[in-house]
Amino acid sequence: MPDIFVPSNQKNTPPIHPIEKNSLGLFSSLCKNPDGVSFTSQETDEEVILFMRRHFITNLPWLTFCLILLTIPSLLGAIFSAVGNPFLFLENTHTIIMSLLFYAGVVAYAFLEFIHWYYNIGLLTQNRVVDVDFSDLLFHDISITKLGLIEDVNYRKSGFFGSLFNYGDVFIQTAGNKPNFDFIAVPNPSEVIHIIVALMGKDKPHG
Repeated sequence: MPDIFVPSNQKNTPPIHPIEKNSLGLFSSLCKNPDGVSFTSQETDEEVILFMRRHFITNLPWLTFCLILLTIPSLLGAIFSAVGNPFLFLENTHTIIMSLLFYAGVVAYAFLEFIHWYYNIGLLTQNRVVDVDFSDLLFHDISITKLGLIEDVNYRKSGFFGSLFNYGDVFIQTAGNKPNFDFIAVPNPSEVIHIIVALMGKDKPHG
């Protein structure tokens, strides 16, 4: 016999599927629904939907520069062996110390460049846009705006590398005196725009 009365706690309800989180790698530049990402003013029910930062390929100039710097001591050693060493008056200990200081300087430069890339990020939640600008080890600035204050979004992809590796600049214009948001050289800018527009409830982006 079919049940005439079904208690409310036994009614058929559609299952709730939690949002699948994606792990954020060390060199990730774009990640939807990232796992373990949060910020200081995040609300209890606020979820980070999109994580973005500059495409890793944009680090190529300073990486190349560091590699060139690292070859200088060996190159000088080869030249001095061929034409004579003008620094024979220096003791071996002094030469070693100078070499170590040089390498330490290169490593420090590379570390600062990596930190600058790693911590300059943009976050998108279902309610807000967050822009974290990391200038150096002692200063960073966090700008936040609500999605309802966004008036226009667009992107620009320029240059050979931008087209080849599919990255570009995303521009978010806000209402009134609120600051505008610029996310430079982020991967797949068209997808970023579509996600923002979808959360805003608009029909289509401008690009």
